[in-house]
Amino acid sequence: MNLKRRCLSLALSFLLAVSLCVPALAADTAMDQELTEVTLAVKKAVDVSDSYTEFNGTVQDMGALRYWSLSWSSDEGSYLNILASSAGKVMQYSVNRGGVMPLSSGGYAPTLAKVTAAQAAKTAGAFLNRVLSSGETAALTADSTVSPLYDSSADFSFSAQLKLGGVPSPIHVQVQVDSTDGTVTYFSRDDVYEARVGTLPSASPKVTAAAAGFSLSSAVKLELQYVDAEDGKAAVLRYVPLSADDLYVDAQTGTVVDLTSVWNGLNAAAGGIGNGVPSVTAARGEDGKADGGLSDAEQAAIQKLQGVLSKAALDAAVRKVTALGLSSYTLSSASYSQDPDTDDVVCTLWYKRTPAFSELKDVSQNDYRKGSFEQFKSLTVNAKTGALLSGWGYRPSYMKDVQADRARLQGTADAFLKLYCPDYVSHVALYGGEDGEFRYDRQENGYFYHNNGVDITVDPADGSVICFSNSWNKDLKFQSADGVVGEKAALATYCGAYAAKLQYIAYPVSVDTAIPVWKIYADACGSVAYRYVLGYTYEVDGKAILGVDAKTGKLVREEPEGVSAAYSDISASYAKAQIQALADAGIRFSDSAKFQPAAKLTQRDLLVLLLNSCGYSFDTEDRADGTLDQLYEAAWNEGFLPRGTRSPEHAVTRLELVKALVSASPYSQAAQLKGIFVTSFRDASQVSADDLGYLAIAQGLGIISGKKGRFYPARTATRQEAAMVLYNYMSR
Repeated sequence: MNLKRRCLSLALSFLLAVSLCVPALAADTAMDQELTEVTLAVKKAVDVSDSYTEFNGTVQDMGALRYWSLSWSSDEGSYLNILASSAGKVMQYSVNRGGVMPLSSGGYAPTLAKVTAAQAAKTAGAFLNRVLSSGETAALTADSTVSPLYDSSADFSFSAQLKLGGVPSPIHVQVQVDSTDGTVTYFSRDDVYEARVGTLPSASPKVTAAAAGFSLSSAVKLELQYVDAEDGKAAVLRYVPLSADDLYVDAQTGTVVDLTSVWNGLNAAAGGIGNGVPSVTAARGEDGKADGGLSDAEQAAIQKLQGVLSKAALDAAVRKVTALGLSSYTLSSASYSQDPDTDDVVCTLWYKRTPAFSELKDVSQNDYRKGSFEQFKSLTVNAKTGALLSGWGYRPSYMKDVQADRARLQGTADAFLKLYCPDYVSHVALYGGEDGEFRYDRQENGYFYHNNGVDITVDPADGSVICFSNSWNKDLKFQSADGVVGEKAALATYCGAYAAKLQYIAYPVSVDTAIPVWKIYADACGSVAYRYVLGYTYEVDGKAILGVDAKTGKLVREEPEGVSAAYSDISASYAKAQIQALADAGIRFSDSAKFQPAAKLTQRDLLVLLLNSCGYSFDTEDRADGTLDQLYEAAWNEGFLPRGTRSPEHAVTRLELVKALVSASPYSQAAQLKGIFVTSFRDASQVSADDLGYLAIAQGLGIISGKKGRFYPARTATRQEAAMVLYNYMSR
């Protein structure tokens, strides 16, 4: 939709036409000539193997944007796909070497990455330098660590914010490197389908960072509220930044610009987005049954349980609640389900009605007579008492929009709150919502706790309650409100950690679809293009800030994801390099910074280490209920121990260590053969005939070596020995 006045249309059309950053294709340029030029430019930027036997190039003409999709392939199934601009600039890159996948022999067979993170980073950086244009720079950082398993998804991933002329921009790039051979497998930039208008503004600001920082800090608002403590059993007081609009300071004028309002204006002028239908929290099949619920036979069995009411009785009970507005609705179906943990039985009642023709918009009489227009509501109730648990409903997009006085709707919501959650009324207060939505959040000691509360939505058309739900933790302990620091001090601490950062910002503008080139673009990519402006945003270095502790006045920062791979106690270990290599691959005993290399190896330790090499995330220090059961169930399933074997604190011998690993490997069945194995260990006679195969295979694979010709099978293994054996196996 053209959001500009018609009198400005020609001026805007001229601006967009002459300032588009993506050059248009000259009318007299032949397709084959353009494909030749683009292909040569791409091959100058990236290496294309001569092994490819097929090539194809197709153009993607999106009006203001024009790309070529280039594809190379070979008879062996390998391929290379590149998306390039009409000037030959690489925008996306994806390669697959294909070939025949080796048949898996089954069993435990992980391998470590053959490429280090440093090597991958160097390769990614070199590739990026080749595909970026003049004036574009980026410093890649690692997105994630590579999986220790040998599979097609084992890639190192790096990303960066692109700089234009040394100034950070809205553009981000990503590069992935295969961990097995160190080749780049993927590249992409996120501005592929975003047309830019205007020229890049000067990188020299007229407004200082200090002045911009002051303006941005003035917009920061903190709320003193309860948040969950780390243990999840209590709530503590913290100054938390209120959800703010997307603000920046224009670096030339000093004006504070609200991008959120700009986007809202564009959406409103374009008629909004979506159809206003809320997401469905409980999916419903065509027959009205709740997905994941009980079958007809199971429902029949449940209805026979003592105290469970029939759907007719439950329907009669909920109809007594007049606020639900069910008088014009008919019950279409009911679905019973049972909570396996509590044995509580609930019933979801589904209702429907046919709206009057006068309630609909943009619907013809003929279409209405076809009878395809319905409005639904669902109610979930306790199947034994009929008590309301939650409700859901909505006004379909084909029904007329209705405006109603919010104060009147709130009266309905307040009254329903007292009926629905009488015990919570004195502990909640209205916090937010718009139109017919009302959010009542929990309030203790005068401060909100937003993780608990009641949500109620009132239909503006008939004043009935159409949605309601609640969340409440009765066992939560709330920190005392005595001795909190003042808001002014908290705000100073919070803002003191931020600084104004100069960067280019993508300012959205509506395109004129009366111009053919922009009409094509709008149909393919949306009706918004972007004009880059120089501005300041409020940024923080390091870990994200969650708020300010209301008792200490100190910043609370987000805990980093993952665990540092560094250990503080392995410098003297003979297996230092192997221990560190496993840690770099995410294979550890626990999150602790201490490895305890000389400590005896327990059965729990061994299983945690082996299972974590399979992609699990167990922790030897995790003593939560059920964790040990999960550990052994996984170990039995993977084949590390015979089912039923369980002795967490048992000191594992060197032979047991080897046997556990080989038992889960593809060599397990061969190890059970008797009379065919020999080893060079001088103390092999101490190993039974049943276990000799495991020892011989381990020696043959090179995962054990012994000492002075002896293996010492009965000696208690240490943690560093387990790391050494696992490393050797994964490096085979």
